[in-house]
Amino acid sequence: MSAQRIIAFDNIQLFDGRALHPAGRVLVAGTRIEAVATEGLEIPEGAIVIDGGGRVLSPAFIATHEHLLWSFNGSITTLDEMHWSYVGALGVVMARRWLDWGFTTVRSAGGADIGLKKAIDEGFVPGPRVFPSMATLTSTGGHGDWRHFADPHPHFGGARPPFETLGHTIMADGVADITRAAREQMRQGATQLKLMGSGGISSVFDPIDMHGFTEEEYRAAVAVAEQYGTYCMAHTYMPHTTQRCLKAGVRSIEHAMLCDEDTFKMMADYGAYLSTQAYPAVVTCAPENVPPMLTGDRREKAIRVHNGFATMVELSKKHNVTVTWSTDVCQGQSIVLAAPQEWTVRSTYWEPLDILRQATSNAAELVELCGTRNPYGKLGVIEKGALADLVLFEGDPSKDITMLSDPKESIRLIMKDGRLHKNNLEGSMAVDESDVPEMLPSDILERLSGKQLESLAAYLQNAKLDIGV
Repeated sequence: MSAQRIIAFDNIQLFDGRALHPAGRVLVAGTRIEAVATEGLEIPEGAIVIDGGGRVLSPAFIATHEHLLWSFNGSITTLDEMHWSYVGALGVVMARRWLDWGFTTVRSAGGADIGLKKAIDEGFVPGPRVFPSMATLTSTGGHGDWRHFADPHPHFGGARPPFETLGHTIMADGVADITRAAREQMRQGATQLKLMGSGGISSVFDPIDMHGFTEEEYRAAVAVAEQYGTYCMAHTYMPHTTQRCLKAGVRSIEHAMLCDEDTFKMMADYGAYLSTQAYPAVVTCAPENVPPMLTGDRREKAIRVHNGFATMVELSKKHNVTVTWSTDVCQGQSIVLAAPQEWTVRSTYWEPLDILRQATSNAAELVELCGTRNPYGKLGVIEKGALADLVLFEGDPSKDITMLSDPKESIRLIMKDGRLHKNNLEGSMAVDESDVPEMLPSDILERLSGKQLESLAAYLQNAKLDIGV
């Protein structure tokens, strides 16, 4: 067995996920960080040294509310015109984009992306590790019930709508239904559960101030999550809808642009996280930018969210609510490709290092609430034993973070699991080859009998393949 590769990062500024240090060294052994220090750390003999040239080495980024399979053009209601393989193919493209933007972890806020997650984990597809929620739980008529107006409910003679058959959302009403739907998502591999707690912008029949579920229904979903050692996240905008979620035990509040001071104080008291998004609220929902497909009430809902964003930021700061980084960009390539602009829009409202924490240590705390459902390890920090997910970028994040909105130019190196996905530093080590698994197990020769081995060798020779036997 070959010795474990040691990579040493030298001549760097070090952002460890919490604080920025003017100098540091980091040693990576295999998939983990072996050692980190701001001074006095010796580089082992034989280590591969990467000279950072004074650039910033940071934990790779984590986005806490994304939809990798919802990047199609058009609205969510056009899902009935899409084949599952098309949706999956677009997911592969989006996974690669997020990794290229420096994100090695994404928490999915809804969508049937367990297959994409597995393909990434097995090395077939380059992309971030995915914490899937599977189908979001919605009530009849709630955000996530994307039936057309004349479509009958599946409980009343109608067919199951495409958004359910494709596994993106599932309608559930009453404690028994909620319990069954929640257990089904956990069975399929969810690491946490997503609930639609209020109306939304993109859907037609749900006023933004409607309650998604009763408190008893929320508690049923939370109970299932807790049985699996994990938690619930909830889409919610309004004070009364958010407070109901918090009282029922929801740990992650998504959006919250229209919440009042009492609600933010309650978030802090309950130790809930705020997973919110600046780019869609500030830019996409601005009156002059609202997409043409959002007509009538949906346009008004968008503008209302836009107008509430600044107050949300102010109140979350006042009550020290932990905020994480996310974009929720979906439903249109022009919108999806703008995801890195989230860095720039956030810079109007938060300090640069606070934004960097939102995308690293804060986000890691949130995704790791899933406990043993997390199959990976420690994320979002540079410390001994943490996963070697790292980015090296230009600039001074204590003064400006907007350079990350141009990741192609600003991010010089991306490492995931100790392997280099990107490295354009001159004179440095090459990007690692793809780890696409072989069709045969690596120990196949040891497991075959003599006659089987002879047959396999003959087959491979005929196929003009050399396995060294």
